[in-house]
Amino acid sequence: MIGKEIIWLIRLELQKEWKQRYTLNSILLYVVASIYILSLTLRLFDKPIWNALYWIVLLFSGIGAVSKSFIQESRGKMIFYHQTLSAQGFILAKMIYNAGYMLLVNTLTFLVYSLWLGNLADNVVFFYLSTSLGSIAFSVILSMTSAIAAKTGNANVLMPVLSFPLLIPVLLIAVKTSKKAVDGLDVLLIYPDFLALFAFIIMSGILAFTLYPWLWKD
Repeated sequence: MIGKEIIWLIRLELQKEWKQRYTLNSILLYVVASIYILSLTLRLFDKPIWNALYWIVLLFSGIGAVSKSFIQESRGKMIFYHQTLSAQGFILAKMIYNAGYMLLVNTLTFLVYSLWLGNLADNVVFFYLSTSLGSIAFSVILSMTSAIAAKTGNANVLMPVLSFPLLIPVLLIAVKTSKKAVDGLDVLLIYPDFLALFAFIIMSGILAFTLYPWLWKD
C-alpha cells in the first residue's frame, strides 16, 4: 500500500515539475551564475579551495531545490493528501523525490563546475560518489526540517534556523570525504567516511519516518 502511495506521489511531483519547471530552471541559473562569478574572480585554484567552493555552490543550490518541498504545499492540497495518503507514505515519497532532485542538482553542478573551473580531483569517481552521498543526506535533513517549518506561520524564517545546525555535521564529513578523493588517497581511507555518510542518511530517514506521523496529526 505504501509503495503505491510513494509511486503515485512521485509521479504527481514529476508532472507538476514538468508543467512548471521554474524550480529547476532557477537552480540551474543559480549554479551557472555562481560558477561563472567564481571563474571571473578567482584565477588560480588549489585543491582545498576548489573542493570547498564546490560544496558552497552545491549546498545553497540544494537548499533552494528542496526547502520548498513542504512549504509550497497549500492547505487544500495537504487536506487532500491527508484523505488519500498515509503519513509514512507521504514522507517517504517526499524524501525519495528530494533525494533524486538533489542528485540531479549535484550532477549538473559537477558537470558545469568541471567544464568551467576544471576538475582537480585525482579520483573523480569517488569525488562524485562523496558529493552524491552528501546530497542525499542534505535532502533527507531538508525534507524533515521543511515539514516542521511548514507547520508554523513563519516557515521561510524557521527553515534555515532548523536546517543549518543539522547540516553542519554532514557537511563536515562530506567535505572531508571529497577532500580525500581530490587528493587521490587510497580508497581504504575513504570507505569509512562513505559508511558514516550512509549511516547518517539511514538514521535521519528512520527519524523522519518515525516522527513525521506526529506532525501529520496536527
